[in-house]
Parts: sequence; structure tokens; C-alpha cells
Amino acid sequence: MRTSPIIQAIVNPKMSGGLSGAHTAVIYGSAFVVGYLAYQWHWWATILPIGAAFVAQAYYKNQFRHDLFSTEIRKNYNQMADRYHPWPRENLRGRGQRPKGFGRDFRC
Repeated sequence: MRTSPIIQAIVNPKMSGGLSGAHTAVIYGSAFVVGYLAYQWHWWATILPIGAAFVAQAYYKNQFRHDLFSTEIRKNYNQMADRYHPWPRENLRGRGQRPKGFGRDFRC
């Protein structure tokens, strides 16, 4: 039987500090903006948003340790959910077709 190696760097998403790049940018970008606004009030108030960013990073790092694609799965579930649509929809082409990302065009 012929096998080929799987290169994990190609298959898995890019990570930065245990998070995907988008999560890192959103968490720390918003923390520093809120920290700057809090600095206008009191200098010590900048500690609170940055501390919250570290807690959020630890939470998402733990999530990604168990499943790298957990946020993509959750995003797809929020779009499609478990609702049954018995009537045809305009955005679906053909009989019994699902939109991309919902079990269509995936390798088994």
C-alpha cells in the first residue's frame, strides 16, 4: 500500500501564540484601544483590559489545543444550525445541494 506523509503545517491553520492570527489581532487590538481610552480616565485602569485580553487568550488557546477548527465549526453551525427547511431556497442550486462549507466539497 502506498502512503504519503501529511505535512501538518500545510493542513492546519496558521497560529500565533496558540491562536489564529485573526483572534490575536481582535483580542489584543481591542484591548489596547480600550486600554488607551481607560488611560484617559486613570493610569491604572489600563491594567483591566490588558488583563482581560490575557484571560481571553488563555481561553481560546485551550479551545484550539483541543480542536483547531472549533471556531469554523461554530461559525458554520450558527449559519445553518439544526433547523430543517422543507421548502426550496433561492440560494441553493439544484436538488438536494447544500452551500459550500456544509458537508459539500469536503474530502472524506
